[in-house]
Amino acid sequence: MKITKIATFAAAALVAGGVYAEEAAPAVEVKAPETPAVEAKAADEVSVVVAGTVKIMKSEIDEAFNQFAKYSEQMGQPIPAAELGKLRQNIIESMAMGKALELAADKAGVKVEDAEVIEFISERTPEGMTFDDIIKSQGGDPVKVRADIKNNLKIEKFLKTQVPTVEVTDDEAKKKFDEIVKENGEEILNKPESVTASHILLKCTDEDSEAKKAEIIKLRERILAGEKFADVAKEKSDCPSKANGGSLGEFGRGQMVPEFEVASFSQEIGKVGEPVKTQYGWHIILVEARNEGGKITFDEIKDNLKQSLKMQKESVAVEAVIEKIKKEANIQILEKAVESAPVTPESARELPVWAK
Repeated sequence: MKITKIATFAAAALVAGGVYAEEAAPAVEVKAPETPAVEAKAADEVSVVVAGTVKIMKSEIDEAFNQFAKYSEQMGQPIPAAELGKLRQNIIESMAMGKALELAADKAGVKVEDAEVIEFISERTPEGMTFDDIIKSQGGDPVKVRADIKNNLKIEKFLKTQVPTVEVTDDEAKKKFDEIVKENGEEILNKPESVTASHILLKCTDEDSEAKKAEIIKLRERILAGEKFADVAKEKSDCPSKANGGSLGEFGRGQMVPEFEVASFSQEIGKVGEPVKTQYGWHIILVEARNEGGKITFDEIKDNLKQSLKMQKESVAVEAVIEKIKKEANIQILEKAVESAPVTPESARELPVWAK
């Protein structure tokens, strides 16, 4: 997972059993309380009240809104002016629901240790980079982002404790399989020819092509002499796949450049092939498996179907938990009492952003 997924707006992406709960989370209704939950003079600063006492200030919502608007622009997807109001409403609802879930997690005694945060960050920080540098480069505050991560992990842990154990039978999976085929036709079961392979790449230019060829021949000789392909890939490959020992996983025809495809689909399984030159440089390829194609059977995808159905059931369970907490939290959104000038992507350009 990329580092851009490290920090999230509170409750914008709540995970339970691998399912993002934002799909299940019901929208928080905008309602004006019969009795103001805050003093009149404070209404201009308070946008949301949760559980009668916990306040989310307008400034907090402004910050999250501006951060998201700028981040979207940086990613080349600026928010259309017509959608800014909806964006702000979504952020308000997410922050309110996040605070309600945080309170519920605290009440249940759920704790997240600093070591868990460190592990979460380390698993998602690219090699050769630091978390602090990445966050600072995006104008964020690493301390604040760590706190956000800790809260989100706490909410995730809490939701998992609230979801009962879910089981999916083979019969349920088979029923789903038959439904998919009925809806999409038998052709959906067509399985193209594919291979599973790893490679080592040495990038080159026209000037150093021969030198790189000689170098990759030596790497091949090292592997033939007994070194593990994955170890040599991690040490020498110029492809990002080096992190996985050169593994490219499974791929079909048409997914690789022609020279690489021909070698991959013709090489003997388990043998390191002769060097192959492509537009990217010199490669040596290890084909680990070949699938000749045919028809996908139920048994082949049964486990995946069962996992998918399990996630769907868990999502429904999470939705029920969130709905219950929303009612108990008595979320009061006072945003309409605050006349806020809309912030446009242009005005957000100079404001800080932290990664979503």
